[in-house]
Amino acid sequence: MQVARSSNFFHPLPHIESIKMLADKGLDGIELICEYPDDILYFMQPHNFSTLLSLKDDYGLQYYIHAPWGDTNAASLNEGIRRASVDDWKRSIDFAHSLGSRLVTVHIGHRSTLESREAV
Repeated sequence: MQVARSSNFFHPLPHIESIKMLADKGLDGIELICEYPDDILYFMQPHNFSTLLSLKDDYGLQYYIHAPWGDTNAASLNEGIRRASVDDWKRSIDFAHSLGSRLVTVHIGHRSTLESREAV
């Protein structure tokens, strides 16, 4: 059995600090929360990205990526919102690939209460 925890477990500490603390506890994996506006940009900064790779090697960690969900809705009837949501997922998948992660969590979305039944 593998045990993993979210990178925001020690929020509001910086992610890298939280990941180090979790890795020191002997966890097998860390879920990297990639919510906007800060998280994915934070992880992609060259120094933070290289630290993620070093921690992965040093501790034998697996990373699991949690794609943005707050402003995504692939179930929207609005094509622009659907397209932007899928683009966010693609960026998360690319990020996962760059870390050697094989798991990306996404939230599909929801049907807006303002939509008419005829539109569905």
